[in-house]
Amino acid sequence: VSSAVEIRFQSTLQKDEVLPAFFVLFGSQFPKVKSNDIPGPIRKRPEFTFSSDFLLSNKDFSIGVSNRSVLFENVGEYKLWNKYFDLIIQSLEKIRSGNFVTSMERVGLRYISIFDTNEPIEKCLNLNFQIGFPDFAQRTDLVRLTLKKDEVSVLLNIGHNATATLSNA
Repeated sequence: VSSAVEIRFQSTLQKDEVLPAFFVLFGSQFPKVKSNDIPGPIRKRPEFTFSSDFLLSNKDFSIGVSNRSVLFENVGEYKLWNKYFDLIIQSLEKIRSGNFVTSMERVGLRYISIFDTNEPIEKCLNLNFQIGFPDFAQRTDLVRLTLKKDEVSVLLNIGHNATATLSNA
C-alpha cells in the first residue's frame, strides 16, 4: 500500500529559498534531508514543474518540497488515514504560517492498494466487460476510469497482476 498527497501552489519562494523556508518549519520533525538531484535540462521540462527539490523525512513519513508544491508520503508500512490526515493538516498549518504560499492550484491524492488474491480483477470488483468477439478469449488486464464533477477529477487505474516494489533508497 502506498499513498501520496500533493498540493500545488504559487509562492513567493525562489529556488534557493526552498530548503531554508521548509527546514525551519519541519526540521525537528523531519530531520533527514535529501536533495532531489534532477539534472538541469531534465528539470526544465514541463512535467517536472512541480517535482520536489528536497525530501525531508523521518521513520514514518516524508515531505517533498519545492517552491511550487509539497508532497506528503507514507514511509514503510501504511499509517492509517487518521494519523496521516492529522500530519497533513498540521503541516499545512505550518506552511500557512510561513506566509510564502500565495494561492493554491491543485490538491491530488494517489493511493495504491494490492488485493491479496489470484482472482481476476473482474471477480474482485464485480466487473463484466465484454467485447463481441466470441472466438477470442478475453481477460481484463487494465481498467482506467475517469470520474468528473465540476472542478474535481478522479482517475482510477486498476491492473491485473501488477507488481509493486518499495524502495526507501
